[in-house]
Amino acid sequence: ITTIFLFSFQNQPQQMLNFNNGDYDSTWKSIDSLENRGLPKSALEKTLELLEIAKKDENPSQIAKCLIYRSKYESQLEEEGLIKAIFKWEDEIEKADFPTKPMLQSMLAEMYSSYLNQNRWRFDNRTQTTSWRAEDIRTWTIEQLIEKTAELYLVSTENEATQKVKLEDFNAILDKGINTENLRPTLYDFLAHRAIDYFGKQEAHLTQPNYKFYIDKQEYFSSAKDFVQINIETQDTSSFKFQTLLLYQKLLKFRLDSENVGALADVEKKLWKFIYGNSISETKSNDYERILRWASKNYYALPVASEFFYEWANLDYQKGQNYQPNPDEEGKWLWKKALKTCETAIKLHPKSFGAGQCQTLKNNILKKELALQIEQVNLPNSPFLIYVQYRNEPNIFGK
Repeated sequence: ITTIFLFSFQNQPQQMLNFNNGDYDSTWKSIDSLENRGLPKSALEKTLELLEIAKKDENPSQIAKCLIYRSKYESQLEEEGLIKAIFKWEDEIEKADFPTKPMLQSMLAEMYSSYLNQNRWRFDNRTQTTSWRAEDIRTWTIEQLIEKTAELYLVSTENEATQKVKLEDFNAILDKGINTENLRPTLYDFLAHRAIDYFGKQEAHLTQPNYKFYIDKQEYFSSAKDFVQINIETQDTSSFKFQTLLLYQKLLKFRLDSENVGALADVEKKLWKFIYGNSISETKSNDYERILRWASKNYYALPVASEFFYEWANLDYQKGQNYQPNPDEEGKWLWKKALKTCETAIKLHPKSFGAGQCQTLKNNILKKELALQIEQVNLPNSPFLIYVQYRNEPNIFGK
């Protein structure tokens, strides 16, 4: 997964910045060298100089990177540095141009969320008081911090012009993970996925209304073409699950209009996993399998099909772990079914990412296991029972 290089926010002589036109890499090596030598103040001074250069160059990627480093160093050097860094970031957003602004909004949202996670113990059981001050987040409640975070994530996805900005324009602050090539090709893809990841979290810490929104409809397990047509309504408009589905609809509409089938399929897969994990429908397991079957067939000729085969096989594998002997033998052969599905994917697209996932699952299914359980106390000169659990071991020899 592609992520942003966000750092953990934790009296030297000033050195002038030597900058050759466009040579940001050399300058960053110099700044990193100062940090590694324990000179954060000098590193900050060079970062501030480089920030001014990046703004003159109108380089959004380098502007964002400079602000990240500035926040890191100021947090180290100043008391309550993180709080000050957050409000300085707010000022930068007010002055920022497109496309830097939406990226900074998303990053600031993550900073607010991180601040809450790191200081949750301070906010537990706190209620709104007359001492609340907008300029001091230490006086805020959990609800206020969550509301601010949500607001920033949503506003970062509002400008559809980000759909025309290549994500590679922000390579200076991105850490590209496994299997991300061409799945997040635009800035909009990246920001939408970040917002979805935030809103897709549980809401146990929020006050639940009487008219709480539930994911309970079978129709949510639909192809992108059908899902975007669903009218999703609720009184609980602040529900994270509700907002997540709306974000998915917006992202899928964008992806349906493009020719990037891999990116579309990736969003569909992520959507269905979210729905399955949060649905309260009694038929969700069958509905999830149904849509995975459809996707495996629909994308059969493409490497991405192997990822749907894997999700399908993994679903059977997880259900098989809960198997209990029963007269109808229901669920007895789920692992065998999962194994066959994995082998199909591996044979179909052997070099794909999903095939690698299937191979790992196949190895787990075929892994040999043997366990013996004996009573701690047994009667002398009498037979005693041994409980034997085994898997993929046709013969056992012992004495």
